[in-house]
Amino acid sequence: MRAAIPLLFCVVSSSVWCQNVGINATGAAPASSAMLDITSTSSGLLIPRMTTAQRTGIAAPATGLLVYDTNTNGFWYWNGAAWTTLFTSATGWALTGNSLTGQEVLGSLNAQPVRFVSSNVERMRLLANGQLVVNNTVPAATDAFSAYGGAYTYANAGYHQGTTGAGTLSFAQGATTFGARAHNANASGSGLLGTGNNVGGIYLTSGSGLAGTGAGLGVFGYGINLVNGTGVLGGGNNTATLFTMVAGSGLAGTGTNFGVYGMATSNAFGAANAPARAGGYFESGSGGNLVYTYVACFEGPGTPRKVMGNGTVNTVVQNGQGEHVLLSAPEAPENLFQDYGTAQLVNGRAHVTLDPTLARNILVNEAHPLRVFIQPRGACKGMYVTNETADGFDVVELDGGNSNAGFHWMVVANRANVVHADGTVWPFAEERFAVTQGPQPVAAQPVASTPIPTGPR
Repeated sequence: MRAAIPLLFCVVSSSVWCQNVGINATGAAPASSAMLDITSTSSGLLIPRMTTAQRTGIAAPATGLLVYDTNTNGFWYWNGAAWTTLFTSATGWALTGNSLTGQEVLGSLNAQPVRFVSSNVERMRLLANGQLVVNNTVPAATDAFSAYGGAYTYANAGYHQGTTGAGTLSFAQGATTFGARAHNANASGSGLLGTGNNVGGIYLTSGSGLAGTGAGLGVFGYGINLVNGTGVLGGGNNTATLFTMVAGSGLAGTGTNFGVYGMATSNAFGAANAPARAGGYFESGSGGNLVYTYVACFEGPGTPRKVMGNGTVNTVVQNGQGEHVLLSAPEAPENLFQDYGTAQLVNGRAHVTLDPTLARNILVNEAHPLRVFIQPRGACKGMYVTNETADGFDVVELDGGNSNAGFHWMVVANRANVVHADGTVWPFAEERFAVTQGPQPVAAQPVASTPIPTGPR
């Protein structure tokens, strides 16, 4: 056996040194920094090849042990705790890109999260359960995707420049789920801010669920069921039940205190043909067959109106057959207050004192007399009225009669003008067939529809 040793060295190597080994065809000494220096222009180094089962079956592998796995077609080394693959452009993700077959995956094959890092700081994490979180390590418990804004204005944003489509689309299929939900946990925060027409957003400093701003329309709602759909349903006062009309409507409001609130901030004391300012404006019909009503309105001359329109004022009651029928309110060309009463002559004379609340709210003078109407209720020579003032009037029996007959009376007076501390006057008493305005001009707003999503994106 001792004679075979030199032959073995000759076969294996052309040069053998006591501290390092060189394998080459030239007899050159190995590099001093290498324990093994292999030089060739026609052959390579063949690493041990084995299956995955054989690799993982190696007992007590040394740290740095390298093998080629014929099942995964890749090099694996033992890092002291686990087998780790050596990626190549054929089996791993190359920085310059890869040619894929469709079977590759990017991520973890066990229950560990996938972390994305820039500047040595974790920016995004994909958890083993599929949750994705940006700028944090822990997502919200109920979120599939959580984005935290940090130092940025927006946590996430969708951007779209096309003439159709949307910057962001959210889709849901459950009866109690939502395509999108916005929540602001601050006591004065707003849940969702929407802006259109390339204008900035305006919101309530006290917060709201939805804040919409547009150059023409701030919020648009449409009930797609053309038979009985409701465009917008609003609820207030933490009411538990909301109501819509069975026939449908453009707007339905439900509240414990008020269902709908409208406010116009201008009282515009302008010309008679100036646009009216009203808390609410309603109309029905079209063309020349149009009924309209202003509510809580200041019209051109600066006089307030509770209700102003071209229809009649009616009360609905029931007749003997259970049908709903109308009673119509009398209307006059002037602003009038009325009162009624019963009194009695004493020796042919009576003085009627008007209610002091009525007296302080009517104007009685030569231009605006108190109109008194009496109806005798007993035998007498007749009656006449005299000494009419804002406080009352006298009734005297004709021809010096001295009966004690009773009578009914009715008074009609002009409503007094209201003078405010700033000198503004509401001239109720001066109005007679006051010039006002008709319906407000309206403009049809074209409506376009977009394709309905057919499934989750």
